[in-house]
Amino acid sequence: MRSGVLLVVVLLSWICVAMGQTQIVNNGGFEVPNGGEWNLSGAGAVITNGAAAQSGSGFLSMGNVLSANQSAFQTVTFPPNLISAVFGFNFEVVSSDQFANDDVLSLFVLDTNQNVLINVGSVANVNAVSPPSYISVTTNLATYSGQANVSAFAGKSVELFFKVTSDPNFGNQTSFNIDNVTMVIGTTADIPANDNFASSITLATNSNPVTVTATNNFATKESGEPNIAGNPGGHSLWWTWTAPAAGVVTITTAGSSFSTLLGVFTGASLTDLVPVASSNGSLRGTASQVTFGVSPGTRYSIAVDGVNGQSGTINLSLNFGLNKKPPVVAITSPVSGAKITKSTVVVKGTTTDIVDVSLVQYRLENAAGTNDYQPADGTKSWTATVTNLIPGPNTIRVRAFDIGGNVSAGLGRLVNFVVLSPLTVSVSGSGSVVPSLNGHLIGIGLTVSVTARPGPSSIFAGWTGDLTAETAALRFSMQSNMVLQANFIPNPFTPVSGVYQGLFFHTNAVAHESSGFLNATISHAGSYTAKVVLAGANYAIHGQFSATGTASNAIVRRGLPAVAVELQLDLDGGGLAGQLGTSNWTAQLNAFRAEINPPVGNYTLILPASSVQDDSTQPGGDGFGTVRVDKSGRVSFSGTLGDGTPMAQQSIVTPNGQWPFYVALPADTGSIFGWLGFQSDSNSDIGGQLTWFKLAHARPFYPAGFTNQIDAQGSLYQFINGVPVLNFTDGQVVFANGNLAEDFTNQIVLTADSKVTSANGLTLTISKPNGLFRGTVVNPATRKPIAFKGAILEKQNVASGLFLGTNQTGRVSWGP
Repeated sequence: MRSGVLLVVVLLSWICVAMGQTQIVNNGGFEVPNGGEWNLSGAGAVITNGAAAQSGSGFLSMGNVLSANQSAFQTVTFPPNLISAVFGFNFEVVSSDQFANDDVLSLFVLDTNQNVLINVGSVANVNAVSPPSYISVTTNLATYSGQANVSAFAGKSVELFFKVTSDPNFGNQTSFNIDNVTMVIGTTADIPANDNFASSITLATNSNPVTVTATNNFATKESGEPNIAGNPGGHSLWWTWTAPAAGVVTITTAGSSFSTLLGVFTGASLTDLVPVASSNGSLRGTASQVTFGVSPGTRYSIAVDGVNGQSGTINLSLNFGLNKKPPVVAITSPVSGAKITKSTVVVKGTTTDIVDVSLVQYRLENAAGTNDYQPADGTKSWTATVTNLIPGPNTIRVRAFDIGGNVSAGLGRLVNFVVLSPLTVSVSGSGSVVPSLNGHLIGIGLTVSVTARPGPSSIFAGWTGDLTAETAALRFSMQSNMVLQANFIPNPFTPVSGVYQGLFFHTNAVAHESSGFLNATISHAGSYTAKVVLAGANYAIHGQFSATGTASNAIVRRGLPAVAVELQLDLDGGGLAGQLGTSNWTAQLNAFRAEINPPVGNYTLILPASSVQDDSTQPGGDGFGTVRVDKSGRVSFSGTLGDGTPMAQQSIVTPNGQWPFYVALPADTGSIFGWLGFQSDSNSDIGGQLTWFKLAHARPFYPAGFTNQIDAQGSLYQFINGVPVLNFTDGQVVFANGNLAEDFTNQIVLTADSKVTSANGLTLTISKPNGLFRGTVVNPATRKPIAFKGAILEKQNVASGLFLGTNQTGRVSWGP
């Protein structure tokens, strides 16, 4: 029975190393009968054959008897030029002994007098495993010589000594099987020929790729040799290779048996090596690889080492190819579009290529022509001093050549040569110009921006000099010896600031499409914002008046031509005039501020029906409304047109007593506008002519549309208790038009408290606060009621209004 637990007692270091060059142990595999090379003593120690061999059929069997005291050794002699010696063997423990550590295999290296030189270690029966398994042991004698090599053993003979002892009771239950005993040595003859830099091996240049195989087991790292890829290595070999032409080389150690270090250098000696490329194979798996450009005729030194001193078989492969890729040239300064103030400029740049760059050239291109290419100074980093720039754009073009004859594409860099000239900026009045550029040298043709800023209580009045402009912000192209003056004047807008309202229309051909209303607010600084009602649509504009009170603008309309706006503000307080127009029409504008002392009060207004006899085409009823004027000159109007359309407006009374009346009718059905005047005479308190444009539409009242001129009449309205609103007692109410079969009249009585009575069913009620009336009457022809409404004109001692027929309106009027 084979059993137990493996326990290897190592008294000295066990080190795995690469295989050496020469085996000096005879019959270490025990495959032939012992011919005296092994000295065996003690019963039970025997060289035998069987399945227990680690390899082949022969092995050394020891132990397997009671009270064993066995030994087996072989004497080996080291050559005087010894540089490496590695002792190795394989063993297994086969045991059924239940008592631990009483059957022992010991291993020694002895001198020929059997004095212990190295106590390699021992193993006991407790180390047996089931099933039995061989353990491999190697040890480097250099470790025991106390130095980097085994010179202490050079020229000497030693005994490789195996010893077994067993206990007297169960020793026959343990056997130790030993196989493949080796002593592998290296000598100075095994040191590679290219161990040192000076003895590098030259690689062929007439074949491609170039592949070599070598071992670095006995290579060294000579004093002064550089580290490769930052790693110290320890077993370097050297080759040299000379580039046959400009191109690209890839060198690799793929297929090597260990993690390699690969370095490439130029230079004739260790002291003047210049690194070209390097690679640490452990960072890529095991193989190292470098790729770099080469110059023809340049000698490159190639070093291969092991990471942290590893050694073994090296596979080195070099593959060379011609470079077909042109260099890449770049310009680092000046930047593209740079403005140059001299006719000479220094251009700097770089070139990159996998091989060396041999030449960089430049040339100048401008309106004067193109010169020949000239060489720049430098290659990878280069400079070029370019002269004879002309004012305006200049292009500097560069190209590069590499040592393989490849040429880059030409790279252009545009610069602008700017001729400097002084700019003179002066100020008239109270203000300043920013930025302050007076006396500055500025390039001719460059774009310059300045802004005039008025001082307190002043405004900008325009630029004069070499340029004239009315806007404070000025953007211009610099000219030679340019002179500008910013003019400022005392602010004229403060006295004329405020809200302006007015009308515009074509005076000779009044039309809905070219008429409208303007409401503008002018600030103390002369800026304005305005609401423009044109053809019933609302638009907003804003801007700045010039120092002379002029302003230009435009109204952009979707699907319609833009409307040009020209304004003229009377700086003496006379109002705002101007015109609006397109290519098809021009409308005159007049607008004013509110009257300081307006005709404050409540008024009633009548818009009489058309004088056209056919009331089927135009309203037969009178429009009416109420008007209120407050202390600020604001006018509030609310009323009804003669076709029953409601209307309202908020406006002002101008200093000449005029009211700019404009109402845009709902649903784009037209407009009514005109100047109405507040007056005080025996006939009227408000008067004027209005133009009413009713556009074609689908409603029942006058769908064909019409244009009507209305002579409006108004009266101040005041109600006094006990005094009738009109000056009569007995009167009549007349109904006409409005689809009536014939006109008819009803008699009424107006009482002192302004109540109306009638004997034939008519009702009429007066709104005493505002002077409006409403009522009903029975149509004598149809016996159906008719509703009517209107307004009273106290000064004219009459009242009128309208009623609705089926598709026409009629007029209701009453009085004495």
